[in-house]
Amino acid sequence: MLENSKIHNIFDSFKDLHIVIIGDVMIDKYVSGKITGNSPEADAGILREDKSWCNLGGAANVAANIQALGANPYLFSVIGKDQDAELFVDLMQEQHMNTSFIQKCSKRQTTSKSRILDNEKQILRLDNEDCYDISEKQEEILFRQIKWLTEQRKIDAILFQDYNKGVLTKSLINRVINLAKDAKVVLAADPKIANFIEYKDVDLFKPNRRELEIAFGSSIPTDKIKTAIKEIQDKLQAKNMLVTLSEEGNVFSSETEYFHTSCIETSIKDVSGAGDSVFSIASLCLASGVKPEDLTRLSILAGTQVCNKLGVSLLEKDQLIEDFLSIQNVKNYAG
Repeated sequence: MLENSKIHNIFDSFKDLHIVIIGDVMIDKYVSGKITGNSPEADAGILREDKSWCNLGGAANVAANIQALGANPYLFSVIGKDQDAELFVDLMQEQHMNTSFIQKCSKRQTTSKSRILDNEKQILRLDNEDCYDISEKQEEILFRQIKWLTEQRKIDAILFQDYNKGVLTKSLINRVINLAKDAKVVLAADPKIANFIEYKDVDLFKPNRRELEIAFGSSIPTDKIKTAIKEIQDKLQAKNMLVTLSEEGNVFSSETEYFHTSCIETSIKDVSGAGDSVFSIASLCLASGVKPEDLTRLSILAGTQVCNKLGVSLLEKDQLIEDFLSIQNVKNYAG
């Protein structure tokens, strides 16, 4: 009964949270079917299409998950002025998300990733994107909008969702960090390697193992992971780190605690969007003051839920609650 009350109180606490998400957005497109033979025109298979669909991706996926978990997201980003930009806005509006802080730029293309699936197995991905930094003018507009919102409304957390596509410039990152400190707003960052060391003094830093190893300069065996995390944490002065280790689970490290949460054994259909879902729920938990043990357990459950589905998908709150109450094989242990 205690666990039942606790998990419902956690999700009830999300309802009052107002969350800013800044970063690179994209559209995840899917074409699914079966290869029925070989093309007479080239050494390639012929895929008979059964269905196709599109989802919000990148920082937009984080915002959509924040909303699905009951909180209030405000998404800031820059897209193109093209057909995919119209599709992106339509997808946001279909989910009743605020599009007020999405800039359109005729000199950029809207990022999209098209995945071709044969019998639900990805055989090809086509990327359309620009990866250069947004202009100083676009950065200034974003920053002024973020500053205005923090002055108009009590913002509980600012999230950086970085895919190295150019929205999160070094200058914008530093300006927003200073703004958040002055406003005493929780800061969380899901980094990519180009801006890795820019995310200093954040409340939550969530790299995956590959990103941590690139920053560390070498592969990291499991028995050395604690040392590597502590080194990066000290360098960035990050209050908390949550490192995702795929099938080896998650590691949480704060100034006073360190523990490793085991993974749930499951059959993985697709890892797309798993990192976004982990970042979304971990950030909400941090902003709500949820205990680190519950934060990491919910993060494991969120990543598992998404990996069990085909394509980028939204978290299901009721399923997370049910899973939290039923898990027996998720354990925390000192690393």
